[in-house]
Amino acid sequence: MYFGEMMFFKESFNLITAPLREPHSVNPADPLKLDTIQFYVFIVMNLFNQFNCRIVEEGKYNIFAGLWRNVFFILVVGFEFFLTWAMVDIGATNIGSSLIGTANITPMEHLSVWLFGSSTLLVGLIIKKIPIGPFKKVAGHIDLESEDSNDKLSQMYNKANEMHAKARASIGI
Repeated sequence: MYFGEMMFFKESFNLITAPLREPHSVNPADPLKLDTIQFYVFIVMNLFNQFNCRIVEEGKYNIFAGLWRNVFFILVVGFEFFLTWAMVDIGATNIGSSLIGTANITPMEHLSVWLFGSSTLLVGLIIKKIPIGPFKKVAGHIDLESEDSNDKLSQMYNKANEMHAKARASIGI
């Protein structure tokens, strides 16, 4: 967010006070363009992360295995990618920009967005390489389900629940 203006724009601007549209016109200004890029990156990262979430078994890394057997997944993800692209592309028109709240971005900015978005595939691969054993050890000592558990986290959780219940009762909820 803060480095976006340095990456994509020649002049710096205040993220909070700079107008989204140029004064006395409907043309989008740089802050609206930055908002569009941020929106686009966020959505594309989530769309690529859907592929990461397909395979969650330990020791399996090919997120595209068996992809073609699930036609419904392909159709839905394809439609989501198209819809996201269309929402950004419609920002090239004044009416579309006003309705959707996006701005036209250059092909180089599109490429940057897709590269940032696809980076979630690499992050997912790195995360899958982290051994799960130590986490299972820690999780074995935590029991949030029973109220008479002796571990510190459960005691803190139970105390927070008691305080929450007292607070709700004091205001009549």
